[in-house]
Amino acid sequence: MEDGDSGIIGKKKMDFKVYEKICELFMPEEGKEYLFARSFLTLEWNLMARSESIVHAHFFHITWEDDCLAFRFAKSKTDQTGRNSDQVWHVYATPDKPATCPVLALATYVFANPGLTNVEKFTETDKDGNPSGRLFPGGDQYGCFMDCLRRIIESNEDKFLHLGIRPGDLGSHSARKGACIFASAGSTVSPPMVSICLRAMWSMGSVKERYLQFKKAGDQYLGRVVCGLDVNDVSFAVSPPYFECDGDVKDKILTLLKDFTVGGHGIRGEIFQMLYFCFASLCYHFSFLVERLPKRNKLQASPFFT
Repeated sequence: MEDGDSGIIGKKKMDFKVYEKICELFMPEEGKEYLFARSFLTLEWNLMARSESIVHAHFFHITWEDDCLAFRFAKSKTDQTGRNSDQVWHVYATPDKPATCPVLALATYVFANPGLTNVEKFTETDKDGNPSGRLFPGGDQYGCFMDCLRRIIESNEDKFLHLGIRPGDLGSHSARKGACIFASAGSTVSPPMVSICLRAMWSMGSVKERYLQFKKAGDQYLGRVVCGLDVNDVSFAVSPPYFECDGDVKDKILTLLKDFTVGGHGIRGEIFQMLYFCFASLCYHFSFLVERLPKRNKLQASPFFT
């Protein structure tokens, strides 16, 4: 390396503070595409995933298990046969950091796009025979995300300069690179490297992959670390927002959700359960969303905003 040359190969990593700032700046922007972009980014970060995995995510990939979102991907770049499709990637809520909360980001996006829950989309198949219930439907969703990212950095150039970022510094793997570094080296009690490699879908070699295999506990710990919960604080074990109410109120919530979803009475139970907890997150952060979201997106993001 010549004197004065940068030692960075490819685009820069996205530090957690940069990730946090981008999420914060996405929120007040007009345009539904910014609700999409924040959801896309938070999932890319928390799943430590390649962008194509997020682009092709389906509602069938998402369930709610215990206290978190659970993602399953049938195939990946390093697993074209789907032999690891039983692995579950756990994504946790951060109630004290709503701007970067992946559950809240997903909730605002889905509830602003009720057509995504159309039951017909979960019974039809595409040309390859796969269910057509895409989470982010569209022809160039990655391009749309990168356009939102570029615009937000260019319009807030001074704020990002303080964080060491200039327009053009971040690219397709910046969030993935930053999340992996944050998870593995962000504290002195980082998650198991095996769990990090498995979630990032990195090959460990045939011998290691034979003996070092997936277990939920390691990935659950990793999920809490990478979302930004403080491993050295009791809040690390925080619960996600949930409804604690009597039967009548609960019935009203269920009716509201069924009316909101397109054909909700026929929607799959696991998808409805996921929407139920997403809706709880919307309600819990109601005041925050009223303050941060522009009027247009407030009206779209929840029936209660109207």
